[in-house]
Amino acid sequence: MRSNYARFGFALSALLALQTLLACRDTSAEAPRGTVALTWSIIGQEGGGISCEVARTPSVTVRLHSTSVAEDLVYSFACFGGTGITSLVPPGTYDAEYQLVLADGTPLAKVREQSLAIAGGTVTTPAPVTFKVDSHGGLVLSLTTPPFTSNCKTGNRGAGITANTITLERIEGGCAAVTFVRARGVNQIDTYTVDCGSPQASPCIEDDETLSVPDLAAGEYVLRVRGLLGFAACFATDTVIHVPGDDKRLVQTIEVPRRGDLSGCLSQG
Repeated sequence: MRSNYARFGFALSALLALQTLLACRDTSAEAPRGTVALTWSIIGQEGGGISCEVARTPSVTVRLHSTSVAEDLVYSFACFGGTGITSLVPPGTYDAEYQLVLADGTPLAKVREQSLAIAGGTVTTPAPVTFKVDSHGGLVLSLTTPPFTSNCKTGNRGAGITANTITLERIEGGCAAVTFVRARGVNQIDTYTVDCGSPQASPCIEDDETLSVPDLAAGEYVLRVRGLLGFAACFATDTVIHVPGDDKRLVQTIEVPRRGDLSGCLSQG
């Protein structure tokens, strides 16, 4: 009889020990976790798209906050790819904060999202994040026509251009109707106002001139320059330019090559 009581007592003790062990185990570690797949883009105040390079923001940071998790979960991604996926995240509902971060770690823009539900064993895809930044810069351009040594002069390796037209369009569409200041050194020569629908012909712009716009929304643009010989656009370029923000200027020389696809252009100049 005593041995039966002993065996019963031992079994009861083992059962209680097992219950205690199960009660103390952290079962949350066994719950299936999920990931978050993000996409983002950057736009200026005027709605034009801006690249990470132009915005000077090398990274995007995501902070997930939940009352059921002891510490916020923070993930950082390279901005340039426009996408990122987190490591495994405990399932639950989080408040998310997305930050567009400058090189020195300062956030340039923030977007907050409440009640982001992350399910275990799946990839959660929030709505694309759009960072809106107020960033302007400037533009200083010069035009050349290699291998010619002069845009406007004739003879002695001059291109002999008689007039130029210029348009400037945002990369995602829409005309940037800016006014270029034509100058030689510190002396203003003239101005040229962009009209994408009906570009006006300006007297030939020489290679020692500059075309400047002091204030322009940061972003990517397509600059279209035509050099006319009479009425034929024998010189042409469509060049993508990147206007920086933070009141910085893009200083760039634009090559306007001679075309060989228009009748008469090869024999002129």
